[in-house]
Amino acid sequence: VTDNFTLNLGLRADNTIYLDDPRTDRFFNDTAAAAISQYYDLRGARSGQMTDPKWSINPRIGFTYKIEDEGITIRGGLGTFTGRVPLVWPGGVYNQNGVSIAGLNRSNVEFRPDPLGQYSLQDFGLSARLPSGEVNLIAKDFRLNKVFRTSLGVDKNLNNGWKLSVEGVFTKNINEIAYQQVNILPPTTKSVGADVRNVYSLSGNFPKNIPMRADGSNPYTGVYLLYNNDDKKGFAYNFTFTIDKAWRNGFAFNANYTYGNSVVMNEGTSSQNSSQWRYMETVNGRNYMPRSISDFDIAHRINAYVAKKITYANKFLATTFSLVYNGQSGSPYSYVMGRGMVRDFDNNEDNDLIYVPRSSSEIRFVQNGTVTPEQQWNLFNTFIENDDYLKNRRGQYAERNGARLPFTHVVDLKIQQDFNIRIARKNYQFQITYDVFNFTNMLNRDWGRQYWATNDNYRILDFVGYVSATDLTPTYRFTQPADGKPYTVSDGAFNSSRWSSQLGIRFNF
Repeated sequence: VTDNFTLNLGLRADNTIYLDDPRTDRFFNDTAAAAISQYYDLRGARSGQMTDPKWSINPRIGFTYKIEDEGITIRGGLGTFTGRVPLVWPGGVYNQNGVSIAGLNRSNVEFRPDPLGQYSLQDFGLSARLPSGEVNLIAKDFRLNKVFRTSLGVDKNLNNGWKLSVEGVFTKNINEIAYQQVNILPPTTKSVGADVRNVYSLSGNFPKNIPMRADGSNPYTGVYLLYNNDDKKGFAYNFTFTIDKAWRNGFAFNANYTYGNSVVMNEGTSSQNSSQWRYMETVNGRNYMPRSISDFDIAHRINAYVAKKITYANKFLATTFSLVYNGQSGSPYSYVMGRGMVRDFDNNEDNDLIYVPRSSSEIRFVQNGTVTPEQQWNLFNTFIENDDYLKNRRGQYAERNGARLPFTHVVDLKIQQDFNIRIARKNYQFQITYDVFNFTNMLNRDWGRQYWATNDNYRILDFVGYVSATDLTPTYRFTQPADGKPYTVSDGAFNSSRWSSQLGIRFNF
């Protein structure tokens, strides 16, 4: 537009085309769909039918404005952005359709090396009752993931080579995924007491399935619908402040602080549609999910590095020492109960968020080995008071990802040795590098600790059951966590509390 003002305009079109139709379960379309539709909106989904995504038109605009006399650059933009979903999710409609897969468990069976000559059910005198198993469905008008995003940043050159940057980014979901299990009867009762929440049927399976056959049975282990969430859509924002300086004598310094917040309804982290639904933590069941803090919410992060390059031997040799610091809020996690009050999956694996009682009158414990109910309350109450998150949630439910692992401090070290060679008027460089990741832990075995909560949650209470079929007062057992902490020290390949090092060689030409 001018010498100091640059404007970028863009337009992108995205689409996904499925070339084949999945196999069709006639029983589902002729009978099961009608039974399910009495309780759930299938959004046009049918067996043997893939979604037909429409073209997604995404305009965007960006700008850069330089005020050279002031040493200021203002930059930013806004637009919509679309990406395809991981194809394993719609792929479930092809694989899990009630008629393609059957399973068999047998021991002491002779191995068959021919991949095309494997055992069938008929080899064991068995047959599969079809349809059966898990069914994945996708809404007819399912749309590709899409977000609106805008950013604004300012860079300012200060005196003596210092540079300051401030930037903010905001993202709002337009199309996002959601899941429902649609083969289970909706809950009709509530628990009683201080903790009032949905309770699925206490009789039959966990939970009781919608009857579909004439005999009242249901042939499916689960029917999962993938669709676009219409409301309670997620968003994210973050702000970053950066200061940077490079000196002529080889010193370089950079430090930045970021605060970010990310809110979602469905996380979308698994390769199976059933797991996408199954592992979400909720109060009233996974068919009734509100928005919550994301597993990937970063909160506070401080990153800094300092480096010194020493050049010598008539610039033939150079050695660079670098230290990089990362201070990071711990990952978010949830306080849940073992087993579950809601019973929307089964009786042994639920991710029900706990209610945090104000007093002993709001929770009922039963004998836990030699530990009496009164002793369990005293232990649980002490744990709550010593937990920075739970002590502020008295009389409320624990939130999904409301708690956080401890803040971590990690320093990495890098040493780089350069050999600069000039041959036939051309410059070549040979480098040897030595990196120590989590150098903090190399200095002291108690430093550089990072932490881990399995599946991003901790089962702090064990739900024993209701007092009776007519008295839906929940009862619990409490077992003190090992070391009094609901998490462990991370010792995996990533975010490890152990130091590790590597030697590298590079030739630049």
